[in-house]
Amino acid sequence: MAGKKDRARFTIKFNENDPVHKAVIELLEKQGPRQKAQFIANAVFHYMPCSQAPEQAVRPGLDRAEIEAIVREILNSHRLETDGMPCTGQNDAGYHDTDSKEAADEEAFALIAETMSAFRNM
Repeated sequence: MAGKKDRARFTIKFNENDPVHKAVIELLEKQGPRQKAQFIANAVFHYMPCSQAPEQAVRPGLDRAEIEAIVREILNSHRLETDGMPCTGQNDAGYHDTDSKEAADEEAFALIAETMSAFRNM
């Protein structure tokens, strides 16, 4: 892959749901025109030798099986919290109850959306 056209140009997107990112957004918004790059450069330059700087660990990507296991665990823990039964998709007799299945499906989709949001924020 060829190098960037302009090696000094970067695009960065902050996560507004992360309190630290939100604070940085507010600080950057207060910077004058064409001052954001200098502000960031000063902050990075100051941060690098800082003994209290957290180690930057590279997170490996999750594969489908890991994501499915996490989603199942969240669904089961939520189901156990609400009615004490593991999430199997069936009622006590082993049959799918249409009304409760629809309600469970809506709840499951909401939990899956919440889980996916958590993955995006990692």
